[in-house]
Amino acid sequence: MNDQTIEQEIQAKGLTAPRVTPADIEANIAAEYFFTAERAVRGATMEQVAKVAHEVNRAYCQSLDDHSQPAWEDAPEWQRSSARMGAELHTMGNFGPEASHISWMKQKLEEGWKYGPTKDPEKKEHPCIVPFSELPREQQAKDHIFRGVVHAVNDTFQGAPVLPALGLLTFCVLVLKNGFTVTGESACASPENFDAELGRKIARQNAVQKIWPLMGYELKQRLHNSEKL
Repeated sequence: MNDQTIEQEIQAKGLTAPRVTPADIEANIAAEYFFTAERAVRGATMEQVAKVAHEVNRAYCQSLDDHSQPAWEDAPEWQRSSARMGAELHTMGNFGPEASHISWMKQKLEEGWKYGPTKDPEKKEHPCIVPFSELPREQQAKDHIFRGVVHAVNDTFQGAPVLPALGLLTFCVLVLKNGFTVTGESACASPENFDAELGRKIARQNAVQKIWPLMGYELKQRLHNSEKL
């Protein structure tokens, strides 16, 4: 029996006292996310690669008396996203340092930035929106360093291979309206039987089952409080 079948039976029997319904559960879900364990591990690895590359770049900037670069934890999301994109680019192949600049400049132009003599976020102007060959040597050095760090750190992480079995483990994260999260999992024993859509459905169903006792307790507490009035 699934939740909807049970709900239909409850309604058929005329049980109308306060209770939690499947509709209440669904209405309390603000967002949902799905991923496999393999994707989570690879994503975490890329995050670490990007963070190290960012911090090395920040240290190099400080050596040039440029203290404008924030620490990774304090960096705005657009800056961290740019570092992740650069790291992903270099882990996909043996690209030269100019590839980082081309990728960065393409992203900036798509976001509406243009060349300007000084960096001005409000005007969306940046002095580095020029061909790689026209960059100052210290700016070219940043791309050389970024590329070298990404390859070195990525090679280190590659020493710990991601097991194929992690691709058969699906997670569902449900974010409730109050910000609380619940998770559900679905593991497939035989790779031949793995189906991504089915895995997401089962993982979601398992996550939903964790919401029932939470909302049941909340309802009972409200009823208890009303009885004392």
